[in-house]
Amino acid sequence: PRVIVLLGASAYNTLFKEDSKEVPFESAQGQQLSYQEIHLIPAVHPHYLLLKNTLESKYTFWQSMLTTMDLLQLPINEAQRNYFKKS
Repeated sequence: PRVIVLLGASAYNTLFKEDSKEVPFESAQGQQLSYQEIHLIPAVHPHYLLLKNTLESKYTFWQSMLTTMDLLQLPINEAQRNYFKKS
């Protein structure tokens, strides 16, 4: 695979055992990381979005998805890019 989205802290902590203490999952969310030349995007687990139903949590997740789409060179239209911007 070219890109793997790490859904949740458990997935992140499994791959970055030592680094997860220095850079916690909350700080790594949405960043582009790499593991053996594969792009990794840490994102919250969808269950978290159901439990914490806030615009901020959804926005953070959506930014991670946009980053993933950019890495995969998928088209992103303006409506997608600006979904959470106030009109």
